[in-house]
Amino acid sequence: MPKACGNLPHRDSFGILVPGYSRFFRFEDPQGVTFNATGLHTIRLNIIDGGCWSNTYLAPVMVKKMPVSNFVASEIVVCNPALISFSNLSDNEGNQMTYNWEFGNGRSSVQENPTIMFSEPGNFDVALNITGINGCFNQYEIPQMIRVNQTPDAAFEATPTYTTFVDPEIYITDLSSYATECVYSMGNGDSVFTFDHVYIYPDTGTYTITQILHNEAGCYDTAFATVRVDFGFKVYIPSAFTPNDDGLNDLFMVEGEDFENFSMMIYNRWGQLLYNSFDPENGWDGKTKLSNQPVPGGVYVYTIKLTSKFGVPYTYRGEVTVLR
Repeated sequence: MPKACGNLPHRDSFGILVPGYSRFFRFEDPQGVTFNATGLHTIRLNIIDGGCWSNTYLAPVMVKKMPVSNFVASEIVVCNPALISFSNLSDNEGNQMTYNWEFGNGRSSVQENPTIMFSEPGNFDVALNITGINGCFNQYEIPQMIRVNQTPDAAFEATPTYTTFVDPEIYITDLSSYATECVYSMGNGDSVFTFDHVYIYPDTGTYTITQILHNEAGCYDTAFATVRVDFGFKVYIPSAFTPNDDGLNDLFMVEGEDFENFSMMIYNRWGQLLYNSFDPENGWDGKTKLSNQPVPGGVYVYTIKLTSKFGVPYTYRGEVTVLR
């Protein structure tokens, strides 16, 4: 006897036909269904009860294109601090996306192609989350994509910054950090390859010393200092003279070369100014300018000021003995 099919309350199986598949899903709530193409798809549902099939229920499903997050960086191994540019290469239907970048250094961005400063050394993860105009999103992350190496910190001291051939040594003291190699360019064609050094310039002039540092990561830094080396000037100040008009050692005079802006003042032991001159050719004849009378033999105090031809001021204070 033929079996009749009607609207029976008992259901013993389901038949769901998904486009792109060659078989039915015989489950009440199928999971993990994957569509192989974007666009509008129709889902067909039949209920099988006692060998009888229900009417087919049709439901449309719109499958949208999944965006694909992707990017590159202008550099991946750098020395700090470094500006790195990131270029978005993501693919999305319609090319309309929102962006959420994370750089692992506390910085983030919503720009399409951001440029980020990496100040501290370390290895940094970079991730890009994109959301398409259809609401679908995707993430691409590269662990430890950016490696930032420590840059040396160049610093040194060159003393003195002004000297003459009388005291020709220039003392170079290294004050740097994070460096394994050091070179000094002395500004005259010479190079020095030690962190600390004593250097003597063979000629006068103004020289710029350049410190160039490297480390094992290939990072470098530079620092500069300027020094001046002159011939110097000669000054001779006698300690005694005999103002007796015999033509020998009658004047207290300063002798030398390569100086200017000269002044000399002579005082007695009570601090009274006895003589002053602004010309090194005018020596003290042992007389007081107050009365033009010879001073008694004894010890007198002088203050002599002058300037080298390169503008460096000097002051000399001392005693001179008048011998009668």
